[in-house]
Amino acid sequence: MINLAKHNLKDINVNLQQGNIKKTTYQDNSFDLIKSTGSFYLWNHPEESLDEIYRILKPNRHVLFFDSHKEYNQEELKNSLTKNLQNENFFTKRMVPLFLKKQIKMTCSIKAVEDVIKNSIFRDNYSLNKITLANLPIWLKFDLKKMTP
Repeated sequence: MINLAKHNLKDINVNLQQGNIKKTTYQDNSFDLIKSTGSFYLWNHPEESLDEIYRILKPNRHVLFFDSHKEYNQEELKNSLTKNLQNENFFTKRMVPLFLKKQIKMTCSIKAVEDVIKNSIFRDNYSLNKITLANLPIWLKFDLKKMTP
């Protein structure tokens, strides 16, 4: 994945690194913003990883997650997919919904996400909101804030 990202971003001055968020080599208070999309449900040790993120995040800054969740309206998703895929070929119209439903089955419930956050150092400073991205009503935005010590 990192090689593909390097290739796609070859004309942009960016420092791409691969690592493990559970334990990083970054200094304390290094980042103004940390963002993750579509990977939280894959983390093996989410509480420990959130605590590490807290360590490397600057005070009064945010961590933003955008992940799918299980508590979505199935009819709304079906209608959204139909609209999003209306100009696509037959194969795409059939495969995208199958892959998306498989991915959603693996993702976390909102309660599971909240339980992880409540067991992390962010327990007192977070918000969870169902949102729609790309016309898909399956997304959960969680905003975690590191307060000034």
